[in-house]
Amino acid sequence: MKAASSWSVPNIVSSILFTKIILILFSSPQFCFARDNITEKSRLADGETLVSPGNVFELGFFSPSNISNVKRYVGIWYISNPKLLVWVANRENPVPDRIGVLYVADGTLKLSDGKGNLYWSQPGGKRSTPVMKLSDTCNLILLENRSKLYLWQSFEHPTDTFLSGMKMDPEFLLTSWSSKDDPSPGNFTFKLDPHSRSVLMEKSTIYWRSSRTNVSTSEVPSRTV
Repeated sequence: MKAASSWSVPNIVSSILFTKIILILFSSPQFCFARDNITEKSRLADGETLVSPGNVFELGFFSPSNISNVKRYVGIWYISNPKLLVWVANRENPVPDRIGVLYVADGTLKLSDGKGNLYWSQPGGKRSTPVMKLSDTCNLILLENRSKLYLWQSFEHPTDTFLSGMKMDPEFLLTSWSSKDDPSPGNFTFKLDPHSRSVLMEKSTIYWRSSRTNVSTSEVPSRTV
């Protein structure tokens, strides 16, 4: 005669429910441990992403057009649906296929492919423990991990979007995309003139200029057709 099994129906049901609760709990956002940095011992391949600590921004490879996936760019976007791109690294030099790799070498951010072709780089200076981090402010930072010294940051190299925390100084420049499918520099620029007034230009033509300094970008008029 066989001994009675301890796995009665109530016990089995309880075990299943407990397992489901654990799976749901650890699949929730606060238990998702996505990485937010790259060191000299790691790299980011096409198909992988970095996520800021608070799950606000994500960095990875993308194609701006749904028609073709041939041109690949490294960008940062709001984690939303649809995603909102706010910064592009290699906007003038796309990777021709899904073969790109982003990494840190000798204190320099580099984007290359498996053959060693370089598509984008930003030197930060040779340091003993450099690390690249994505912050919740959307600032991509290359820093010396021990001293926390900033070696390079994307806030000093904006593309087409002004983000909270950026400084508008004489070197500040925003440049539009060429088109919705092409992030290369387009015809519109936004910068400060020698008198610290905000200026919006279409090629060499001034489209709008603020009447005072430190004007909010919300005061820029919309274009009429």
